[in-house]
Amino acid sequence: MPKLLEHGQHSDGQRYLVTEFIPGVGLKEFLHRGCSMATGKQHTDSIPCETCSNLAYSNALQFIENILFPELAKLTSYQRGIDGFVMPPSWISPDVQPPWKGKNNWETLPLENPEYVFQHGDLAAHNIIMDPRTLQPRVLIDWEYAGYFPPGMERWPGSLDSKVYHNRGKKLADAIAKFLPIEYIECYNKWDNKAELKKLIESGQLPDPNQLTISHGC
Repeated sequence: MPKLLEHGQHSDGQRYLVTEFIPGVGLKEFLHRGCSMATGKQHTDSIPCETCSNLAYSNALQFIENILFPELAKLTSYQRGIDGFVMPPSWISPDVQPPWKGKNNWETLPLENPEYVFQHGDLAAHNIIMDPRTLQPRVLIDWEYAGYFPPGMERWPGSLDSKVYHNRGKKLADAIAKFLPIEYIECYNKWDNKAELKKLIESGQLPDPNQLTISHGC
């Protein structure tokens, strides 16, 4: 993670942070780059170099599974979010999606035991900066979704493929029921167009609020 240089809050309530710049190449860029090896040792003259791209993605996955997850799992908390602020998970769009649209405050939902674990919240190829020579990860950026959340709320698909990553935002009913039942019922009750929500429930995009079990330990 890059060094934090500054953080604060704008006049409109939006929070911001400034981090140090760490040079490198975005993992996603390897899909469009030539070979990273030195002249005379290059795998190919073509673009992209599939060998370098595959190796870079493999190294990034090993970093996530073997280093990042174990280290973050050591960080636990009694409350969700960070310092009383909770960012909605990146797999929903509260600004545009019913019934979340218009919801501004997300509760920390304290637990009796520190069972929330620290998560990045937006693990994707475009957020991983690689060393273009060693093809090893240098830094993980864009921590705006980071915080303490229930294990699994990251919805990590085990892949850095962009299509798989974007598919996290589909078939959300089970994830909402597991991780956001309190918020969902709150928003459901406030949403005026219940017919719209009924269609989303029937299509499987939202859970049936009558079948949810509410617990602060969710």
